[in-house]
Amino acid sequence: MAYTPKIITDRIAQGDDIFKTENLSGGRIRLIPDPDSVTVPGTDVNRALMQPWEDGLAALDQIKETIYVCTGTEADTLFLEALVRDTFSTGTPQTSKRCEFHGIFGYRTGTPKLHFEYGNVDPQQLSRLVLDFSNCVFPEVAEANHEFLRIGGNSRGTAIINMHAKTTGLALNENVGGSYNGLNDNFVYQGCSFVSTAGQAYHSSYTANRFFDHCFFYGSVAQGKAVYLNEQDNSVYQSCVFDSSYDVEGANSPEVTFQVDGGGVNHFYDCTMRGGLVCSLRVRFAGQRFNNCDHGHLQVGSSQNYVFNGCRGSATVLAGSKNNMFIDCEYNLLDTAGDDVTLRGGYCEQINARRGDRLVITGVHIVGTTQIHASVRDLIFDGNSIIVPAGGAGLEMIGNAAGCCYRITNNTIAGGQSSIFFLTTNIVTQNYSFIMGNSFFAPVLAAGNSLAFGVAAHLYYPQYGNTFPTVGA
Repeated sequence: MAYTPKIITDRIAQGDDIFKTENLSGGRIRLIPDPDSVTVPGTDVNRALMQPWEDGLAALDQIKETIYVCTGTEADTLFLEALVRDTFSTGTPQTSKRCEFHGIFGYRTGTPKLHFEYGNVDPQQLSRLVLDFSNCVFPEVAEANHEFLRIGGNSRGTAIINMHAKTTGLALNENVGGSYNGLNDNFVYQGCSFVSTAGQAYHSSYTANRFFDHCFFYGSVAQGKAVYLNEQDNSVYQSCVFDSSYDVEGANSPEVTFQVDGGGVNHFYDCTMRGGLVCSLRVRFAGQRFNNCDHGHLQVGSSQNYVFNGCRGSATVLAGSKNNMFIDCEYNLLDTAGDDVTLRGGYCEQINARRGDRLVITGVHIVGTTQIHASVRDLIFDGNSIIVPAGGAGLEMIGNAAGCCYRITNNTIAGGQSSIFFLTTNIVTQNYSFIMGNSFFAPVLAAGNSLAFGVAAHLYYPQYGNTFPTVGA
């Protein structure tokens, strides 16, 4: 992780040469600073500030830098794997190495082409290894059913820069087994690309503490997953692209470009997901955080506690999911059947709520129809603006289940045949809708027709503070 520098400030004060005096015993006096004003206190120069400088300078002396010129033979693979193994062997703690590779890299026969398996690693050591392939070329591997790079069980503390793999097999395999072992962590991939023309680009299982920066993943697995994260924890993906082949008949296309199953909380910033026959991004189980991502079509499976902030695309929230939030997103469609779904801010062309408990939609600009079906219970629809399509309704309440409460407040709904339409042919008792503080605009019909009802038996509609401007009547 990059060092975050402290901000060193000068002291800015008026009257720093002014002191008060205090008489002490034995004819002594104490000088007490008494400036007129202090604008900036300034940075204290002390051990807490300067000791990290000394430690950093000492660490620089320990970094061993090497330039390796590739031979284009199996010797290149053997050198690389020995370098990794020797850096992290027990008994060499706090070792830091950096190696630049130049030329055309040579592979061994068989699979995997590269294998990082460190052996008995001391979990307390602080070794670091930087492998820079900026001046290195990896020839394309066309062997069937092989792996390009495998990160084994006891692995840690490596930065891989500008590794560009193109293969017909599994490009990057971090499948370390069925549980977290505490040692497969602290990997950095910077500017790398992992491309498979007939397999997965990346498969990770039970790994932790990964950082991918400006990396590219491309996979082609018929009816499978191009990139698959299973139980990954505490990792960050920044400005990465996840892509897959697309065949209209589906013969060579993945079902999903990028699938995330469980794990701890991982963060995705400014990433792009494309392709996939069913969806570009599928998330399931424990929560992740997606920030400012172009995720194409998103499918939220049996998951919980996901947050999508500033994302773009479309989303389907399946039944069985709960506690998922969409904040300031731009979607052409949100289709939801989950529980405890929150849509706050942003833009949406169409919302279709088919079922679920506790749906909250606030502060959203909607260009199209919002449909709330009978199986949705407890709706808060507040502070939204809706532009209604011609001939439609801005908010369609399609039936109601028993014991529901709908709060429709402080919205502006304009255009269409009606602003809100309650299709209540299957209404049951003890349902309440609070319609308050809204502005309903109907472009042609009289003001009273902006709010339309079907069969309203046994349904209570307290209405307070709504306005019905007539536009064009």
